[in-house]
Amino acid sequence: AITLVGGESGTLALRFEGQDGVSYVLEEATNLAPATVWQPVSNYIGSGGPLGFVDPSTTNDMRFYRLRILP
Repeated sequence: AITLVGGESGTLALRFEGQDGVSYVLEEATNLAPATVWQPVSNYIGSGGPLGFVDPSTTNDMRFYRLRILP
């Protein structure tokens, strides 16, 4: 699960638990309409603990995030 953990004004901070040695990609999209285009934001390799992401340039535009396990 991705958890919103806050952030300073104009930023967004997310956290998730990563399994040791598992590769992940965090992706974002601006809508969830059919044929949604997901853009990669950051890659991670799990260490068995929490991993995080801070988006320093949030706007009033709507964004959706998802986390995928890479092969």
